[in-house]
Amino acid sequence: MKWNLVADPNMSRALARVRNHPTVRSLGHDWWDRFLEEAQEVTAIDDLPPQYRDVVGPLVEGELVYAAEDQTQQVLGELEPLSPDELESFALDALRGAGFENAEVPVFRFDIPDDSEMAGKFETRPDKPDTIRIHPDLLGRWVVLHELAHWCRPGNKHGPQFRAALVRLVRAALGDDEAKLLITKYEEFELPLDEVWANP
Repeated sequence: MKWNLVADPNMSRALARVRNHPTVRSLGHDWWDRFLEEAQEVTAIDDLPPQYRDVVGPLVEGELVYAAEDQTQQVLGELEPLSPDELESFALDALRGAGFENAEVPVFRFDIPDDSEMAGKFETRPDKPDTIRIHPDLLGRWVVLHELAHWCRPGNKHGPQFRAALVRLVRAALGDDEAKLLITKYEEFELPLDEVWANP
């Protein structure tokens, strides 16, 4: 993960959001202050000591992914609404169209509470079926595609395989121009795709 910590305004915004992440808050003010001291000495997250790189790197990556997706959605404008009755067929069509031919639709639950900052969340547990939880008022095509990409690549967080899976899903569900726009935004934020996953 090579992102400039000093010159990039996108990085400054991402770090401001990371500072309030529950993981970082649990580490305390002293940990964050030490991280900021270390960050003054390097130009990229990869150059940080592991105790900071391994915590902050994935969180920053996630914030930059959200920013790239937000900018993509701003350009696209409001997408066609999605009703709960259409959800399963929309998800299945997206998965099959993206090359996940044998995929079964995960369980969807509309139970994210109002006090959560999340629109959606993918959960996988060994003793329960994979579940995508969605805020009942925030069901939308993009939210579903984002969480399906997590389902396709569990464990990759917002990494290159996740991003490639999302591009494939966007291409299948929304169109080639929409997928190209997302790729362009990822490039602007220096977020590469896993080439194997980008081309099924």
